[in-house]
Amino acid sequence: MQGETAAAAPIFVFGLACSAVLLSAGFAVGTWLARRDRRAPQFEARQAIEFLRGLMQWTNGVAGEVAEYREVVEDVAKRIDPAGKGAVGEPDRADGAGPLLESVALANRRLKTRLDDAEAALRKQSAEMATMISAASTDSLTGLANRRVFEQELRRRFAEWRRHGMPFSVLMVDVDFFKKVNDSLGHLAGDSVLKEVASTLRATMRETDLVARFGGEEFAVILAASGAADASQAAERARVGIARTPCDYDGGSVPVTVSCGVAQATTDDTPERLIERADKALYAAKHAGRNAAFWHDGRQCRPLSRRESIAASGSPARIPPDTLGDGFAAIAEAVRRRLDEVTSGQDSEWPA
Repeated sequence: MQGETAAAAPIFVFGLACSAVLLSAGFAVGTWLARRDRRAPQFEARQAIEFLRGLMQWTNGVAGEVAEYREVVEDVAKRIDPAGKGAVGEPDRADGAGPLLESVALANRRLKTRLDDAEAALRKQSAEMATMISAASTDSLTGLANRRVFEQELRRRFAEWRRHGMPFSVLMVDVDFFKKVNDSLGHLAGDSVLKEVASTLRATMRETDLVARFGGEEFAVILAASGAADASQAAERARVGIARTPCDYDGGSVPVTVSCGVAQATTDDTPERLIERADKALYAAKHAGRNAAFWHDGRQCRPLSRRESIAASGSPARIPPDTLGDGFAAIAEAVRRRLDEVTSGQDSEWPA
């Protein structure tokens, strides 16, 4: 009986290992499927199904090997103990124990080989699953969370706010004159600008904030535990930080500015309405001349601060060309600076 117990021990240990692995894999798959947006592309569902099929095939293969191993061990145990009461039977010949032990050793080797193969297959499938999860949640260009993740987190934040009263705000960020960058320098330059903006947004936001690419040249940030004051500061940090970080491309420097819109969640909001209010603030910043940040207070849009010019921010002093010509853009910029000076109480001569 001691021989049977010793031979059966690997089955028990192996069974526990298989159970733990399958439970972990099943939990990962279940969690991912539960968090998937129901509007997700169908190809992701097919990928998940293929992963589960592979996991099932792996399970069936290992189960077959374990069953075969068990049969070998049981056969050896019966030949050693025919009565099953601890009595040792007489082998057919003097060296009869040798073939029995060799059968167990062979079964052990086969099971170990199968286990090694199964482990390699599981590692491969786990890596594929990790890639699927990453692709389903990450923007491939910037490495930020994608819009689906942003919308999921926004719904979660709303639910948390309604339960516990934890305030939060949404920041929308749009790259100024992005189409001109693509048209004049090419789409690779535009990609570099988006990557630079994404990097600066990550650097200027807190770890608890979710930074996502919303679409095109627009980004969105969920500002956790942030009311009006904190959200306004975050918007200004992002705007000034981006203006001070020109994008290096093809041996040159591309000045970049953004317009920002901020809104705090209120009792009248839904996720859609909150984004709509932040968007209105963003467009107010655009209409105010860009490189600006506005706040939507629930009724109207208000500027967060006097807009910092590109030159003052440390970036190259270059005014993006306007659709009506560089001359008109220069005059408009001069008028804007003069209005800023008058409203802030500063005195200066009118630019020539």
